[in-house]
Amino acid sequence: MRSRVTAAVTMVVTAALVMTGFAPAATAPDPRPAPAGTPPLTVTLVTGDRVTAARTAHGVQVLGVDPGPGRDHVMFTRARLGDHEHVYPADALPLVEAARLDRRLFDVTGLVEQGYDDASRADLPLIIQHARQARTLPYGTQLTATFGRLGMSAVSVRKRDTGGVWRQLTGGPYALYRGDNVAAVWLDGQVRATLDESVRQIGADRAHVAGVTGAGVPVAVLDTGYDPGHPDLAEAVVGSKDFTTDGTVADGHGHGTHVASIVAGRGTASGGQYTGVAPGAKLLVGKVLTRQGTGRESWVLAGMEWAVTAGARIVNMSLGGPPT
Repeated sequence: MRSRVTAAVTMVVTAALVMTGFAPAATAPDPRPAPAGTPPLTVTLVTGDRVTAARTAHGVQVLGVDPGPGRDHVMFTRARLGDHEHVYPADALPLVEAARLDRRLFDVTGLVEQGYDDASRADLPLIIQHARQARTLPYGTQLTATFGRLGMSAVSVRKRDTGGVWRQLTGGPYALYRGDNVAAVWLDGQVRATLDESVRQIGADRAHVAGVTGAGVPVAVLDTGYDPGHPDLAEAVVGSKDFTTDGTVADGHGHGTHVASIVAGRGTASGGQYTGVAPGAKLLVGKVLTRQGTGRESWVLAGMEWAVTAGARIVNMSLGGPPT
């Protein structure tokens, strides 16, 4: 899940260390006060350290760091990458640079924007990449999903337990630098619907005239679900499953129905005028985004596994999120 720009970003972060290192709040001067009228907020990192920040007209501003229990000796680095503020504990930075640890876990701005600050939720969702055939998890993590084909697990860690989990990830059998049980840890970040316009003028009508309609080809659409009552999809969908917290594959957003219709809509409601790109395809609809149009990466992974197991030859995901 590491992007191609990670190496360049790492160089920027490393360069920033020279000027932005600061001591723990316990030994440093009092954090800067939050701007007038802006209540401070806190963000607990995967290391158990708690960052104090505030929303300003220029984005999220880091005010200080309260080290986790037994971590008063740890130094911290503050780096600004674009308009995002990052805080890296000294014992985490080498693991970030080695691609063992997701840098988004220390992107304070990103965590706040995704609703992972302490006021918004009491746990931190993670995705763990297992090493080899290992499937055990550090104590203090709650399993939420497994992805056997990918060798991954989605877990939730109560923020009050992050310090204990971090100690296991930096020492003992689960240590990331050893890679015996846990190979890497990522944030289970938010994803969102991104496609809001139909594909234009791709020549699909000429393909239909030539008899190319995708007849019988299983195509999975992982999105916000679909409208089971839509006449264009009534005969197209042959399987569906919900991976969200909505509890239904019904589309309360509209994006998934739109995308599914683009892919394989039969054109029934419009007398054939708005036929999809492959009107003969068989649709497998996996709901990985809620009625708000957002979801978790672990839901997307679960949908991908389901789609492959169900026989999909093509998987469409018109969604996106921050670089991983």
